[in-house]
Amino acid sequence: MYFPSVGPKTIVARLRRSGMIFSLRKRIHQLAGELLRAHMAPGRVAAAVLLGCIVGCTPLFGLHIFVCIALAWVLRLNQVIVYGAANLSVPPMIPIIGLVSVQLGEKLLHRRWLPLTRAAFADKGAHEIAKLFFVDWLVGGVVLGAAIGAVAGSITWRILLRRKKTPIDEMILSARSRYSDFSLASSGTRA
Repeated sequence: MYFPSVGPKTIVARLRRSGMIFSLRKRIHQLAGELLRAHMAPGRVAAAVLLGCIVGCTPLFGLHIFVCIALAWVLRLNQVIVYGAANLSVPPMIPIIGLVSVQLGEKLLHRRWLPLTRAAFADKGAHEIAKLFFVDWLVGGVVLGAAIGAVAGSITWRILLRRKKTPIDEMILSARSRYSDFSLASSGTRA
């Protein structure tokens, strides 16, 4: 019995003919548009920048995206803006953010600055130093992130408030909100 080989090109061609690739691509495009346009009021954008800066200054590297998405979803903020603001902890900035955060955390938790001498760390093990730095960095990072976020959020808020909307913009927004639930897929036609 002969079974014709079905390669990737054949599968893609069949999916195109059936419309599945078109509808998947359209759905991904709609989802991206919803993520980018959700919660765009000036106050919400400023709050998203504040939250992103707070998350970005914490030592939770590798988890920032998950923390940002979860907190933005719970607080109904724009997820893209929150994660974008969290990216202030890029590699050249990490040592500066880390040093300031650890020092702030040490001052807040223990009422003293952390001495940065070799003798201060000579009698401690690596586990104890890591634990000390993590807790200090976490506490200090929240405070530092809140300070940076307050400044960045207020600048963002002022910029967004100063944008004047023309009557045409208002009419476009009104029409868009009126027809935003309308979908070409529901009417059976393809664009």
